[in-house]
Amino acid sequence: MRKTNYNPSNRIVPIDYLPYLSRLKERYSVDKDQVAIDKARIEFGFSRTKSRKNVVKQACLIIDNVRHIPGLKKQTKQAFTKRENKLFFASDDWKQLRYIALKNAGGRCQCCGARPSEDIQLHVDHIKPRSRYPELALDINNLQVLCDTCNVGKSAWDDTDWRKA
Repeated sequence: MRKTNYNPSNRIVPIDYLPYLSRLKERYSVDKDQVAIDKARIEFGFSRTKSRKNVVKQACLIIDNVRHIPGLKKQTKQAFTKRENKLFFASDDWKQLRYIALKNAGGRCQCCGARPSEDIQLHVDHIKPRSRYPELALDINNLQVLCDTCNVGKSAWDDTDWRKA
């Protein structure tokens, strides 16, 4: 059986949840649990249907740029089907934007500076992932060029913009 602590808001909360909640309360400089959770929902765009525990843990995960926190359920729903992805990447609009992004980057990875060769392939990456920001899928300001190694390492959990300002 899991150990629990009594929470002042009359809810029983698993102990592994409390350190994350404390960090959020400290981050937002608030005393009440629900206020910290509501602020995290707003800052990170979480829906009201997401459980309190997952909001707190995912917020801490994003803050720390960590890929996995033990006990946190992974998202199982894909944002786009394989068919939707195939249609998007085959569209003329995407191909034109991809060419412009490659041209603007000078054919180099904007993270490490690598040029394409036999073992290095360049990818046009969405800075803010299509899965979370579908409205930015065809926005040239949301695209950057990364080599395959940098792009796979970045994945969809990091929104770092590697373009030179």
